[in-house]
Amino acid sequence: MVFIIYSYNELAVSRLGSYYIIYQGLILFLIIIGIWWSVNPPNFIKPAWVRWVERYPETIYDAIVNAVKADENWKSHMKSFETLDSWVKTLKIKINKS
Repeated sequence: MVFIIYSYNELAVSRLGSYYIIYQGLILFLIIIGIWWSVNPPNFIKPAWVRWVERYPETIYDAIVNAVKADENWKSHMKSFETLDSWVKTLKIKINKS
């Protein structure tokens, strides 16, 4: 986006005159937004699976790995986000009891 806007730089200089500073401000604003979103992307940019993974602590990941290694029928829990979520919640309860 920044490169597209910058490609009109000469046109902006000739047509905007003293308002060219606003054009430069727009470019700077887009650069700042790009840096900010690359460091801390907002939720509407993240895919659903990334948001799901970020909801649970790392101890749950270890419990999932151990449960998959111990259970031959782990694929039945992967049919949808809902079944996976309910399975992880049961694993979380088991972790909290121990």
